[in-house]
This record gives sequence, structure tokens and C-alpha cells, in this order.
Amino acid sequence: MADHLTSVADEQQTTATLNQVDAILAVEVFTDAFNKFQLLDELAPDLSQHKDAITVYVGKEIERIIRRQEELESEFQLNIQRRDEAISLGEERKTIKHLNDQVQELAQRIQDSTKELCRNLKENPSVSENLVKTQTHRSDYKILVQNALQEFKQKNSYYELEHQISSQFSILQEHDDLQKREKQARKEVEELQNEIKKKKEQHEEFMNKNLKDLSQQKEDLQFEKERVRECLNLLQTELKAGSDEMKRIREAELNIQHEKLNNLIKQTTLQQKSDEILLQNIQKQTEEMSKTATEWNQKKDYTIKLLENEKSQLEKERQDKADEIKKLEDLCNRNKAEKKQWEENQAFQLRMKNATLEARKMRMEISRAYVQATFVESLCVTKKKKGKGKK
Repeated sequence: MADHLTSVADEQQTTATLNQVDAILAVEVFTDAFNKFQLLDELAPDLSQHKDAITVYVGKEIERIIRRQEELESEFQLNIQRRDEAISLGEERKTIKHLNDQVQELAQRIQDSTKELCRNLKENPSVSENLVKTQTHRSDYKILVQNALQEFKQKNSYYELEHQISSQFSILQEHDDLQKREKQARKEVEELQNEIKKKKEQHEEFMNKNLKDLSQQKEDLQFEKERVRECLNLLQTELKAGSDEMKRIREAELNIQHEKLNNLIKQTTLQQKSDEILLQNIQKQTEEMSKTATEWNQKKDYTIKLLENEKSQLEKERQDKADEIKKLEDLCNRNKAEKKQWEENQAFQLRMKNATLEARKMRMEISRAYVQATFVESLCVTKKKKGKGKK
């Protein structure tokens, strides 16, 4: 398995191999980058010297805004309660309108305070956390540059650097996708909040219009009652001063007016019942609007919770992938060590083979010299024997 991974890595490294000149240039560039990272580490400030002053100031400002917003919310609830009591008690339209204007003004002030709080939280992040994050990123880049330098010096390639950058880029893309989905969810939540606000404004407008109509009808009814009362008083005065004929005519007129009065009372009663039904419908619509707002809030909370779970899952997958990358890097380092040991063994075997060949060659030379000397010596002995025979 290790040999297979080593062969696959060697095949992939061939696509990221540099020539000697480019490798030297790359080593110089990465060495300069590593030295600059070292200089930044030496120049980096101490975290304990920077986090106290800014954190205290920003914390006090945010705390002041939150406290002011709580006071506005309490005053807002109190004014809503006063307005509802004024409506139920049937107070003057001017008083109800004044209370309603106060409620709208407080709602606008609460909205402005919320925007100010969000702006402060966005413009004043944690200084110490940013410094720690910067130092962590710098350390990661130093390790990356150091590994790349080692790879350039040993193999004239940048496969490991390319592999790590690709892995980090894929993780960054996943993080960007998660942020886009979170932004879309926030946009949907804002749209839901705007829709709820619009419904509330429509409901308040409907309530104000109905209250205005109801007040006008009450004024008209009071005017009719006063007019009828004046007519009755006038008729009674005329009846007392007139003759029998006039009395009979006046009585007939009085009966007619009584009948009209009874009809008017009936109409008034019907109008009151109609007003009660209208108020009941308004209260029912108010309850339905409250129920709808509660359902939208529950839906918003569910969506946010779902996105938070998805974010946690993606972060867990990111951590698992980082662990897997680390395991692959450890395996690659072990493969490098095994390859180095194999190369040393091959070199040793080659030296042993060369030494054996040299020894064999020396034995052959010695044997050949010995054979030649023996042959020459035998020739000399033969010549001597022949010389003695001739004598």
C-alpha cells in the first residue's frame, strides 16, 4: 500500500516538477518570504498590551445602547397598554390619536437604537481575537513556506504545496457557500419581519379608521337626540297653549314624532349592536395577526436553528478533512523515509556489487599472472632438458 501511494505521488509530482534554475529561483523567493514571516513574528505586539483599553471602551458604549433600548421597550409596552385602555373606555379620539402617535414614535426610536447597536457590534470586533487569528494564520503560512522550501531543495517540485493549497481552497469554498446560505436566510428573515411590520401598520390604520367612524356616528346620534328633545319640548309648549283642535293636531304630530323617536332609538340600538360586532371582528383580527406573527417568529427561529446545525455539521466535516489531510501528510513523510532507506540500501548493494566485481577481476588477474609464470617456467625447464640431450 505504501509503495502504491509512493508511486502515485511520484506520478503526480512529475506534473509539478521544476528545472534546476527555476527550483533555485523558487528557493530564493520562498526563503525571502520565510525571513519576512520571521521578521513579522519579532515585530508582532503582545496581546496583553492591546486588548484591555479598546475592549473596555467598546463594552461600555454597547452596554449604554442596550440599557437605553431596554428603557425604550418598557416605555413602548406601557404606552400600548394605555392606548388599549383608552380604546376600551371609549375616550376622546384626540387622546387615542395622541397615544397612538407616541407608540409609533417609540417604535421608530427602538428601531434606530437597534440599528446603532448593530453598527457598533459590526464596527468594533474583538481586537485580541483578531491578533490571535492573525498570528495563527502567519504560523500556518510559515509552515507552508518551510515545507515548500524543503520540497524544492529535495525534489525540485511543488506537489505538496499545490496539494495543500487545493485542499485549503476547497475548504474556503465550502465556507463561502455556507456564508451565502446564511446571508440568504437572513434576507428571508428580514423580509418576514418587514411583512409583519406591514401587517401591523395595516391593522393600526384599520383600527384608526374604525375608531374615527365610530366617533362620528356617536356625534351624529347625540345630535339627533338633542334635536328630537328640542322638538318634543317645542311641541309640548305649543300643546299647552293651543286649542282642542290644535291639541288634537299636536297630539297627532306628537305621536308621529314619538314614532320617529322610537324608530330612531331602534336604529341607534341596531347601530350599537353593529358597532359591537365591528369591535369583536377587530379584536378577532387582532388575535389572528398576533397568532400569525407568533407563527412567523417560530418559523424564523426554526430556520436559524436549522442553519446553525448545518453550519456545525460543515465545520465538523471541515475538521475531519483537516485530520485526513494531516494523516496523509504523515503517511507521505513515512513514505519519504522508506524511500530514502530503500535508496540507501540500493546504493549499498551497488557498492557491494562493484567491490565484488573488483575482487573477482583481481583474482582473475592474479590467476592469469600465475598461469603465465607457470607456463614460462615450464618452457624454460623444457629448453634446459633439450640442451642437455644435445650435449
